[in-house]
Amino acid sequence: MRGWTADDLKTKPCATLNGHVLDLDPMRNRPFTKPPRARKPSEGELQRQCEAFLEKHSFKRLAAKHATQPAAGWFGHLQKAKGNPFLPDLVIVHEPNDRAALLVELKTSDRFQPGQREMIERGAWTLCRSFVEFVAAFTQWLNGEVTS
Repeated sequence: MRGWTADDLKTKPCATLNGHVLDLDPMRNRPFTKPPRARKPSEGELQRQCEAFLEKHSFKRLAAKHATQPAAGWFGHLQKAKGNPFLPDLVIVHEPNDRAALLVELKTSDRFQPGQREMIERGAWTLCRSFVEFVAAFTQWLNGEVTS
């Protein structure tokens, strides 16, 4: 017995049942287009996403105007501060202060400032390269599964 070929599909009974399958010429003539590349968010966009997530979970920005408000915790970020203090991108403190702060360095590329990689390697800071990684690290910290 011989195998099936494309010509077998063109017989009258097959064409009657599956005519739409045989009309592939328009698809073959379409130009191939690459799917758009997924764009990586900038570090600033990632920072804004993480801060919005914290605010949604009742964490307040470390600012004088929030000092009297109830909060699940506090977070802070110093951008190009005078004297450039050596701090990670996000400092997150739980309320009540019953655990070590979560210190998060956000990176969307492999460019590190002096000392950042060393603080991550020693376990003092948590490196997050995406929003998904940040949410996972924050959730573990909030549940008491990690200390830094």
